[in-house]
Amino acid sequence: LGVGSRSKGTHVFIEIADKIKRYRASYSPEFYLVGHITDSSLKVSPSVMVQSANNCPLTQAEYHNATANLDFALFFHRPHHYRYSTSAAFFDALALAKPIIARRNPLFNYYFELLGDIGYLCDTDDEIESRILFLLNNPSIEDYKKKQQRMIDGHELLNLKHVAIQIKDIW
Repeated sequence: LGVGSRSKGTHVFIEIADKIKRYRASYSPEFYLVGHITDSSLKVSPSVMVQSANNCPLTQAEYHNATANLDFALFFHRPHHYRYSTSAAFFDALALAKPIIARRNPLFNYYFELLGDIGYLCDTDDEIESRILFLLNNPSIEDYKKKQQRMIDGHELLNLKHVAIQIKDIW
């Protein structure tokens, strides 16, 4: 979800999509980059479908249409990338209840601790690849729906009214 660039690990996403697409299996996964690419050095392979006409930012309607059929949101940010900032794409995944598969970093650690089991945090790119393969070979609708429900339940914790009360209590 969001902008594709090396700093956000899009090259790793493409590499993993290529590897997984080469496996001979009963499933046929699809990998989408919902957004546009800002890094001209990235070479997108046929394994990844970029959901952006002419590599331009998507309109809100295009973005919502492109995310409607996603099963998971994948994030390959390095641990330092979101140390002092946040990710709009991460909050989109939460809002859309798309469970997350991500590299462990301070941002994701915080929200997984706050919201509970909303997906999978991995320490390495190989671990992300293994997790994706495991989920493709062992799909669990029940577990998936639990993760989605945790995300939906978390909407209330992240609601501005709830956050305002917390801030008011600090002052």
